[in-house]
Amino acid sequence: MDGLLSDLRHGFRMLLRTPLLSIVAILTIGLGVGAVTFASIVVYAVMFRGPPVRDADKLMVVEEWRREDGDQLGVPLNDYHDLRDRVASFAVLSALYMGTVNVAADDAPPERYTGAFVTAHALDMLGVRPLLGRTFRAGDDVPGAPALIVLGYNPWRTRFGADPNILGRTLRVNGEAAQVIGVMPEGFHFPLNQEVWVPHRVDPTSLPRRGGQPLQVMGYLRAGVSVEAAAAEVESAGRGIAGEHPEGYEGVSIEMQGFTESFIPPEIVMTMRLLMAMVTGVLLVACANVANVLLARSVVREREVAVRSALGAHRWRVVRQLLFEAVMLGLAGGIAGTVIANVALGLFQDSIGDIDKPYWMIFRLDPPVLIATTLVTLLAAVGAGIWPALRASGGDAGTILRDESRGSSGLRTGRLTHVLVVAELAVSCGLMIAAGLMIDALAAMNRLELGFQPDTVMTARIGLFDSDYPDPDARSRFYHELLDRLAVEPGVESATLTMQLPGTGQGRVPFEVEGERYATPAARPRTGIAAGATGYFETFAVPLVEGRGFERAESERGGEPVAVVSQSFVERHLGAGSALGRRIRVGDEDDAPWLRVVGVAADAHPGVDPFGGGGEVLRDAVYLPLAQRDLRFMSIAVRTGGAPQELVGSIRRAVTAEDANLPIYFVRTLREAVDMGSSFHRIFGSLFVIFGTAALFLAAVGLYGVMDFSVASRTREMGVRTALGASRGSVFRLVLGRVGTQLALGATLGIGLGLALAFPLSSAFFGVRLWDPVVYGSIVGMLGLTGLLATIAPAWRAVRVDPVVALRA
Repeated sequence: MDGLLSDLRHGFRMLLRTPLLSIVAILTIGLGVGAVTFASIVVYAVMFRGPPVRDADKLMVVEEWRREDGDQLGVPLNDYHDLRDRVASFAVLSALYMGTVNVAADDAPPERYTGAFVTAHALDMLGVRPLLGRTFRAGDDVPGAPALIVLGYNPWRTRFGADPNILGRTLRVNGEAAQVIGVMPEGFHFPLNQEVWVPHRVDPTSLPRRGGQPLQVMGYLRAGVSVEAAAAEVESAGRGIAGEHPEGYEGVSIEMQGFTESFIPPEIVMTMRLLMAMVTGVLLVACANVANVLLARSVVREREVAVRSALGAHRWRVVRQLLFEAVMLGLAGGIAGTVIANVALGLFQDSIGDIDKPYWMIFRLDPPVLIATTLVTLLAAVGAGIWPALRASGGDAGTILRDESRGSSGLRTGRLTHVLVVAELAVSCGLMIAAGLMIDALAAMNRLELGFQPDTVMTARIGLFDSDYPDPDARSRFYHELLDRLAVEPGVESATLTMQLPGTGQGRVPFEVEGERYATPAARPRTGIAAGATGYFETFAVPLVEGRGFERAESERGGEPVAVVSQSFVERHLGAGSALGRRIRVGDEDDAPWLRVVGVAADAHPGVDPFGGGGEVLRDAVYLPLAQRDLRFMSIAVRTGGAPQELVGSIRRAVTAEDANLPIYFVRTLREAVDMGSSFHRIFGSLFVIFGTAALFLAAVGLYGVMDFSVASRTREMGVRTALGASRGSVFRLVLGRVGTQLALGATLGIGLGLALAFPLSSAFFGVRLWDPVVYGSIVGMLGLTGLLATIAPAWRAVRVDPVVALRA
């Protein structure tokens, strides 16, 4: 113990003797550890935290997939009942689907909340006790049962003033009188961000086999049942269901996975892995820098170590002493890294404030992350210090002392420092290439021609209830009366209703052209689809190239079946000649009406899936009038000549005038709605740039340090060369020659690493190209310029060496 304390005191004194080197090493480790800590916080929150419920590792989700295209289908209600009867691996098996729930009271206007329609025991199986009352039990979810509602903590506190007597109160829920039976505790929003819960009261016998709202089925494994055994039983039950009902189940499989895994897309998982790979690269660069610093220090201290060895110090004692210094640097760097990570985390939280994420995805420094970070810090410190310590303690004491007695420099750093610099340059180059590809993809998304004008359009969402609007005619009347009210609101230049806002994503459906033959229904081509009311093209400022838009009579129920198609649709599917008067049929149903084309619109950007991979935007689309689609949920869009936010009151006033129990939600400008599609690229592209820049900065610092130390160690050599007639240019080239070799080798390896990172990026994210000469060339050029700037000062100092002074040193 006395020896350890002595080593600690000596190590601390040595750090204080070289404060500049110590500060550089601490900040370098801090930057690397901070990056790893920040990334670990994000990765743990996304992939491992899970919901705060009992035995979260035993909570499983059963899903149906279409094997051909990997689409998640949800589980039909009839399949859920069959699974509940056939699968014995679950202690409880329940189901739900997520949506929005309208809640109205007599003393306040209605509000729309994110909610879930759940079967019995879906909440109580989680082991979370209600703050007040109870949750749903057997019998609450059968058809004809009384309407009930369980409130979340937030609406109970903000909407109802935390009323302790809320139980038993009757509210109007989705147009139906419902009794409040419970309030959930603060922080409970299962499964994602739900605020209210209502029972799912649908009779499966009233639905076709695969009909009804698809459900998410989840349940807890029985004690002693393994995940593998349960998964095998679920798959076996799925095969049995498909065998009994072959129609509609071709290519469909039923599978099981963990709850958290089911809500995290594989592209996000891959992104988290890439993020950890990038910050690991930053940490490795930091460790290489610190190793170079400690190597330089160990060379300077060779005489001290030799004297210790000559006086009888054991090699392990010397190594331990030097390692203690590295560990102290690492601990100080770990503290600095924690501070850096907390600052970065705060900025990250601000940047994702508008992104909808699961309630259990909380970004904070948890004990598992803290333990892992501490271990990483210690490993980084030991890894950076072990080779310098072994090298400094491994020399022959007699040789070193005799070498020093002759007045030689004794500075023998060897090739390791230069290998470390090449590794730093390669890692930083690869990371910067990955960051450049992400930023280039974001820029490409921003450069896409929208084909419509979003800047002066305000939007909102509404949803109608079957109890108040029981048939398509009632819904159509409401929509068109609402359009009439919006049209006379002050400041409204045009208004429309649409099932999907342009630029925010667009589904693709099969269709057929009259006169064309298709081998099978599956051989029919697919196209984008949108449905809108009269005023659609005027509101979104989509030019009509030929023909016209929808007339009022065509938008209302009973109107003539017509369609407007895009220019790309004409070019891809209709060929030469006028498209007007051609007929198409949209959808899988053979009895769907033939639609007469009455107009051709300019191509409009449909929006892209940020996780879609590739970079092609398919702009072929068919636009249908509202009469061709019976929709309960619609988006309102109004165009104005001024600030679009000023029309929020007008939209709310028009909707309330039509139905006082109908709230609006998802209120945002069209520009904001369109920009949400690129938010992932912006956030993670920025993170990649930050980490890549950090690695490049550390590599530049490391290169400068190595070159500065190399020049200092070769002062006598430079003096001799100059005294023998070497020109300043030749000395300058001598110094830069090795740097050029290191830069070339580092850039070559970095390009290879960049390609390795580009493969998963390009397959997962829209717009990311595997090979972009501009990005690769720019990064290599930046690397070369950074390396040149980092070596100019040491090289200039080398050519200014005075031979007399150098030889006397």
